[in-house]
Amino acid sequence: MINEQAGSKDVSVDISSIRKIMFKPGSVGVGANAADAIALVAFPNPAKDVLFLAGVDDGSKVSVYAANGALVKEYSYSDEGINVSSLPSGSYMITVSGKSVKFNKL
Repeated sequence: MINEQAGSKDVSVDISSIRKIMFKPGSVGVGANAADAIALVAFPNPAKDVLFLAGVDDGSKVSVYAANGALVKEYSYSDEGINVSSLPSGSYMITVSGKSVKFNKL
C-alpha cells in the first residue's frame, strides 16, 4: 500500500499488484481537482459512423469544429456516442467543457 507517508519520494510498484487507485479531492495536480485531471479521449479514431468520448458526462454539450475553425455541429452527449456519419471525411476538433481533442472522420 502506498499512502501519504510516501510524500514526494519516488516509489516503485509492480503494476500487476495494483487493484484500485483512489485520489482525495484536491490532491491531483497543483490546484486542480480530479475532474480537471481527466483527459478528453475520442475513440475510435479515425471514426466512420459513431464516435465515443471518454471523460464526458451524459448530456454534456459537444461542439465539433472543422479544421478551419468553423463550428460544424453540436450534440448532447450520450453513452451511445455521437453519430458522425454525416460529416465529410477530414480532421475535426471536438470541445467539451473547455477540453479539446482532435479526431479524423473516414
